[in-house]
Amino acid sequence: MDHIRRNYVLCWLNSNINELDYIYEKVNSRLRHTVGSISVFDESDDFVDFITELQEKKSFLIISCVLCQYVVPLIQDIPQLVHIYVFCNHEKQHEGEWTRQFQKVHGVFNTIELMCNTLEQDIRQREFDMKSINVLSSSNGTNELDQSFMYTQLLKEILVKMDYDSCKAKKDLVTFLKLQYIDNNRMLEVLDEFERDYSLHSPIW
Repeated sequence: MDHIRRNYVLCWLNSNINELDYIYEKVNSRLRHTVGSISVFDESDDFVDFITELQEKKSFLIISCVLCQYVVPLIQDIPQLVHIYVFCNHEKQHEGEWTRQFQKVHGVFNTIELMCNTLEQDIRQREFDMKSINVLSSSNGTNELDQSFMYTQLLKEILVKMDYDSCKAKKDLVTFLKLQYIDNNRMLEVLDEFERDYSLHSPIW
């Protein structure tokens, strides 16, 4: 997962210089192992310049409530930006209809703890999603398909395209097993019972 986490940058945009250092220390101590790096901005233009120049990385943004209504509409469609977290020291007075207009806003928070919990969950979910669809092996730096992905795809193709007849499948299984247990009367009785009674019971209990 480390190679995935290195692809994330956590940005903190806050125009209040006095608050910035205190918040940064708390967020940094909590999240420094969760994201690749943390960048701090007190000017929205500097942040926009930074995030639009990101090439291979994605960004999560913590933004102060003072700036959010002005900045969020401008940055919502930037593809490098994954999620936005609005931080307010006081009650969530900025949470309302306007935040629901923007898909990337993942909440308005008045405690660092709750905000960091949500951010960590989102990053873990994104790691899981990325791992699920990551088809290129990162171990050798080549463009070879990852083996587990290849085998999964092959198995899915076989299962989807396979003509399946449950009666014939059951008959083939019983025939095969009877040959295996030809000298075992107890197992032959069990197989006879299976062949006779299998379809009489629902597989769902």
